[in-house]
Amino acid sequence: MADSQLPEYDITWSISPDVVDEAKSVLQDSKQLRIEGGNWQPNTEYTCTATISHKLLPDLFTFVNSTSFKLDQAPYGGVVSTYPSEGYVNDKITLYVYSWETPNDPVHYLVFETNDLEGTQCGALLTPEPLPQNKTFTFKLQRNPILVVIVDNVGEATTKVVKLTVKGGGRLLSAPEET
Repeated sequence: MADSQLPEYDITWSISPDVVDEAKSVLQDSKQLRIEGGNWQPNTEYTCTATISHKLLPDLFTFVNSTSFKLDQAPYGGVVSTYPSEGYVNDKITLYVYSWETPNDPVHYLVFETNDLEGTQCGALLTPEPLPQNKTFTFKLQRNPILVVIVDNVGEATTKVVKLTVKGGGRLLSAPEET
């Protein structure tokens, strides 16, 4: 079916089990269904169906296509902690990520800077590659929180925002020159 013919057709979408209406949007003249992240349930099988019907002859020309997929559970039950939990800007902080469970081993993690004080705006990647849990990561303390993304072998992920207490205005890295 060529794109020029699509105006003669109606396209309807359904998903089962359903997700909240606010999370669903239909894009590109009904050619695409989008579900916002965070609206899926772990360990759930979903079926997404597109029904394409000719506007004038829907009883004669209707095509239905479905696809199913299952979301596994994201890593759970683990710990993300730092030592120390406070410091001055540019102090070295050690991150510990351990005891995460998943049916899809192994578990790795990534660490990102954030661009806001709440830790909701992901910034630059700090880890050079995905690190296995139980391997520590040392970074320099910044004013904003860090974002730790814990990922299993099939890509299911859990995100943790780590907020550290920043003391004062930071330490001088070198003494000022006397004049």
